[in-house]
Parts: sequence; C-alpha cells; structure tokens
Amino acid sequence: MEEKYIVNPAKFTLKWAGGKDTGKFRYYDNEKKEKVFVDGIEFVKLEEAHSISGYSNQFGTCFSNEEQDHNAPKHVQIFNEGGSEVVLSGTWKDIKYEAQGKYGAKFTSVIYASTINCTNSEIEDGSIVRVLVKGCSLSPWIEFGKSHKGAKSVKCTGAKDHKTGDIQFRSPVFEAGEGSPKADVNAQREEVRNFLSEKKAELDAKLAQEPELAESPF
Repeated sequence: MEEKYIVNPAKFTLKWAGGKDTGKFRYYDNEKKEKVFVDGIEFVKLEEAHSISGYSNQFGTCFSNEEQDHNAPKHVQIFNEGGSEVVLSGTWKDIKYEAQGKYGAKFTSVIYASTINCTNSEIEDGSIVRVLVKGCSLSPWIEFGKSHKGAKSVKCTGAKDHKTGDIQFRSPVFEAGEGSPKADVNAQREEVRNFLSEKKAELDAKLAQEPELAESPF
C-alpha cells in the first residue's frame, strides 16, 4: 500500500534570527534557494505545540514530534543524507542534556498562526504560518503569553538588544494587536488540529515497530 504523505497546512515556517545585525524572523524560499527576512508581521494564534529542534555539524538537522502537551514525550529524529531515524525518546527533562550536547537541540514552541498582515508580499493575508521560537526568542514569547492572554492578535515589528560578555544578540518584541482575521480562523484551527493528530498517529505507528525507543527515555 502506498504511504500517505501528510501535508502541513502552514505555507511558511518562520524562525527568529537573533544575530546582532539581524533581529528578524526569516523563512526559506525554496524557489530562490535563499533565506528571506521579514521586517514585520501580525497574526492570530491558532494553536501552539511544543517540540525539540536544532542542528549539529556531526549529525545534521534534528527535530521531534510536535505535542500540545508540554510534558508529553518527545521523539527526536535526525535528518541528513542518510534519511531519518529516531535517536532519542522521552520527556524534555529526561533527554535535555543529551539533546543539547550531542544534537544541538533546543526546546521549541511551535505557533501555528493565521496572518493578518506581513511586510513580505509572498506571505498573503490569511495564510497559515508556522512560527518557531526557541533560544533567545522563547522567553519573550512566554512572557507575552502571560501578560496578554486576551490579545486579539500578535505583532512583531522590532527587536531588543542584549549583550552577554562579548556576545551581542537580539530578541523579538511581541506586542498585542487589535487586528481582525483575514480568514476563517475556526476552520484553520481545525485544519491544524487534524494535521497534528495525523502526525501523532503516524509517529505512534512508527514507534510501535521500534518498542525499545517508545518505552525508553534514552
């Protein structure tokens, strides 16, 4: 039977670039084969999940399943020219040090959102995007969530400068907006939930064939 490919509803994945000369979100343009910076974006949050993602020179790119339960087990997979394989399995508390030290991984909040407006015309109003926040962008997002639980929308148009020793970096500044959705966010939210549910079922089936990974936190 032909394997079903589960399509992510997000049209773009945005990651924070926190270098001292950047301080912007960016996405990868598959056609142009280049990273594109976003000067400003406003969106409505649809769903938030939690994952582990990173990169190491030795193993390449890694990321885990996206779980809405903060404490749910994470199954870290590495992706390189050899394909993909599960290399760690367990809660973030269980696998944190090995994930960080060996695979360059960090705890990541994955925000599925519907755009209200964006400075980049390629990202159309009402598009579903996937926003990854980790490292220096994670704490500002967590603090924003604590202080603005009733926000109609979220805006990010600026950055804050930091310096630790000789290292300079920039973190995102999230602000509460009053923007109105440009799409049916209830339908989009259901689409995202269905995607996360299907991906979970797919990984569960894969782990069922590798019980030693499913049962062990290491």
